[in-house]
Amino acid sequence: EDRSFMMESGQRLSPVLKLPVQVDVERLLNELLNVQLMERFQANEMTLSLVNRGLDEDPWRSGTTLRVIEDADEFPFSEADFKFINEPLQGSYFEHCYQQAQEILNRRAGRVRVFKRIVQTSSSLHQDLDVRLHLALQSNPGAFLVFPGEGLFQIPVDGHFYLVDTTRPHFAVNANDHEDRLHLIFDTYCGFPEKRSLSDKILSSAQSLFHEIAERPGVEPC
Repeated sequence: EDRSFMMESGQRLSPVLKLPVQVDVERLLNELLNVQLMERFQANEMTLSLVNRGLDEDPWRSGTTLRVIEDADEFPFSEADFKFINEPLQGSYFEHCYQQAQEILNRRAGRVRVFKRIVQTSSSLHQDLDVRLHLALQSNPGAFLVFPGEGLFQIPVDGHFYLVDTTRPHFAVNANDHEDRLHLIFDTYCGFPEKRSLSDKILSSAQSLFHEIAERPGVEPC
């Protein structure tokens, strides 16, 4: 069994952790709607970026492409480069939430994206190279994160941040027939050059961050 998923006590660590930090999610969502967030989504588009690299032609689509390109060692961009809040959101409540997330993640937040999972769709089964912080903006009883062999996990719209170990195999599903799911997701970075050849080191760094946060007071496994 992979020891990276185990706590010091020997118990298997849940892939989803509820954190004690809470924000006003209704205020945040209303603020995003006021900057025409939903209108910015193009046909079949599932993600929009709320932070950028400073020189991006379209900051709302900064880093929304794949981070790992097949047969290339160098990643096309680094999570550490995403540190500029999109202009309409500067000085906003989102910026406050962003700073809260940075504190949780030891100043290691990278890309920040809104993920839209439309009705009756799912993502493919996959693993990421980082752990991610989720904040549900809109959800429904049919929206889940699925970790095969570990269970189904719902992230409620309760204003709490949830840390998700997305280095484990997982996929997202929205089985609802009338309401999309919206999550604000904060990626993390490892603190050293991101290359395919360093994938094992990157994964180890991500899992160490997950375990460190799991041991903090008030953190609850889901």
